[in-house]
Amino acid sequence: MGESKYWKGDTMLAYFLGVTSSSPPTIKRSQTYHWVPPATGFKLNVDASFKDGMAGLGGILRDPSGGVVAVVGTTQLLSLISKGQAHWSVQQKVAHICHLWHTFRAEIAHVVREQNMAADMVAKMARSASAPFEWDRA
Repeated sequence: MGESKYWKGDTMLAYFLGVTSSSPPTIKRSQTYHWVPPATGFKLNVDASFKDGMAGLGGILRDPSGGVVAVVGTTQLLSLISKGQAHWSVQQKVAHICHLWHTFRAEIAHVVREQNMAADMVAKMARSASAPFEWDRA
């Protein structure tokens, strides 16, 4: 289902997500891309996936060495946004995210898909999942 090389040795996470293949991805560009760790703190990569009227959102939190701390995938937030509905629990989560963003002085930056392949895969999995899922290193 996914490429095991994106999980940096996190075999429990790879098992949880059903990652079995280790074949390299096909990249049509001549330039090589790779995930870039944060200078300090943690890095959250997120991606969304849309296909045939379905949407999924995936996120991966990594520590400065690239180790996966947590993974989350959902369709709920995107479907509510696309329908113009905002359930109170979603509003609370968005408010909490905004609070954390300002508290920890988070930086938002765009990266190309090739630097975000793991989050891209989680978003695609979330698109077809029957329920939200999460995993943490705890």
